[in-house]
Parts: sequence; structure tokens; C-alpha cells
Amino acid sequence: MSILFAFVVVFGTWNPSGYSYLHWLTSQAKTAMIGPQTYLMYMVSVVVAAAWLYCLWAAWKRLKPKTIVIAAITIVVMYASLQWTTRIGDSVTALAWIVLIVCSVLLGFAIGGKELDNLKDRLDSRR
Repeated sequence: MSILFAFVVVFGTWNPSGYSYLHWLTSQAKTAMIGPQTYLMYMVSVVVAAAWLYCLWAAWKRLKPKTIVIAAITIVVMYASLQWTTRIGDSVTALAWIVLIVCSVLLGFAIGGKELDNLKDRLDSRR
């Protein structure tokens, strides 16, 4: 369940398809009109911020500092490879989807205690 929540938060915030919170926010910012849509944007912004704060708080509480550093290095390397791919002209969209999927799975395992414990038990039982 936590992996599903992480996927919703990550892909709902931004994805390459063009249907995400950040795409909606930037399109609304270009019009700069005050109205019902603006108030809805504020409410959704609070929900998105709360979801990210919960994810980061749960990951910080669950993981050890060493694991957080390893995850951060993995994300930085993936981002750097995305920037490098942009320069050489390969498929940036495909790599962006892969980065988002990996980030979602890492975040899901970080905030989900039972899923991570079950995975550890399965790996330990195979030894």
C-alpha cells in the first residue's frame, strides 16, 4: 500500500506525460487569474505539500542515515544520467519514466515498514 501511495505522490507531482500537478500549476501561473480555479490550486498545493512532508518524515524515521545517503546518491546519479542523455539526444522521456519508477519504489519501501520487513524476511529465508 505504501508503494502505491509513493507512486501516486511522485507521479502526481510530475511526470513526462504532461498531466501532473506541476504542469497544472505552471499553466495556471501563466494566466495569472484569480478565481475558483486559484483557490482549488491552493488547496491541492497544500495536499501535495502534506503528502511530500509525510513521505519524507516517514522515510527519515524509518531509514538509517547510511541508507538515506545511498538513496540520495542513487537519485543524483540517475538525474545526472538524465542530464547527460539530454545532451547526447537519446530518449529523455524513457529515462525520466525509469527515474520516477525507481524513486517511487525506493520511497515506497522507505515509508512502508511491513513491505520492507517482508522483503527482508524473504531474502533471509533464501540463504
